[in-house]
Amino acid sequence: MYENLSLGIVSIDMITKRTIMVSTGIEEVTGYPKKYFYSPQAMESIVHPEDLHKFTNEMAKITFGKKLNFEFRIIHKNRKEIWIHAKLLPNLNDKGAVVRVDGIYTDITERKQHEEEIRQLAYYDKLTGLPKTELFHEKINSLIKLKNSFSILYLNIHRIKSIKNTLGHEIANEFLIQLTKRLQDTVSQPNFFANLEGNELGIVLWDIKEANSPET
Repeated sequence: MYENLSLGIVSIDMITKRTIMVSTGIEEVTGYPKKYFYSPQAMESIVHPEDLHKFTNEMAKITFGKKLNFEFRIIHKNRKEIWIHAKLLPNLNDKGAVVRVDGIYTDITERKQHEEEIRQLAYYDKLTGLPKTELFHEKINSLIKLKNSFSILYLNIHRIKSIKNTLGHEIANEFLIQLTKRLQDTVSQPNFFANLEGNELGIVLWDIKEANSPET
């Protein structure tokens, strides 16, 4: 009944710890053939290294007999990074013990990409790629919580409007891009640049070694 679904389903017998069913859809999701997932720890073997700890922790919770939903990344057979939504459904016997687990694995990479695009538009300046005001304030608050000494610099680009009027928007945009890159290349200590409202850049510096450097 599952063979035509565009998602992967893997059923495991929790008594014998053996895989008892794999749907064809798992091949589309992971790039690996069905037979691969009849091997122990097959799914775990393709989990992205950065998500492996999360994956193993979540999988361990299934013994408590509760439904689980979580997201993680795998390395597809074509070597691409794929986002997966896992839904684990435990099946209990009359004593309440987990006897089988059905894992439903869905490729959500496209959704994740859309979410990241929205995040970029919301929190990052489209032209320079710099964080916007909200992230600038978040960075400052995080340094305050860590009790780090830091400095805040504000740079107003007063003549950008004049450049736009005389040389055009394209030249003005390129000027902003190059200015941002050169400023970032100039600063050696840890820093956080942001594009604030208007023609203003905000710069946060911390771990400053010079005794005469400004501090908050």
